[in-house]
Amino acid sequence: MRALPVALCMLCVVAASEADAQRPNVFQQSQSAWKRMDACRAQARQRFPDYTAAAKAERERATKLCLASQNLPPVAPEPPDPAQKQ
Repeated sequence: MRALPVALCMLCVVAASEADAQRPNVFQQSQSAWKRMDACRAQARQRFPDYTAAAKAERERATKLCLASQNLPPVAPEPPDPAQKQ
């Protein structure tokens, strides 16, 4: 009589562990996406390094194009530079 509940519990544990093993690792996928997003931003900063309004607009445009070409989500634009307001 006691063997049946134990066997059912063992079966549930095995089924759950197999389901976890088959599920894609979400952390690794998101980590990869963040790295590619950072690479897009770094590439745009290298192409347009100066801090003028025109260069900032070009950086944003280059970042958006890079993200779109790699099928990544868009990012928020860079905040305005406080030194530019004076």
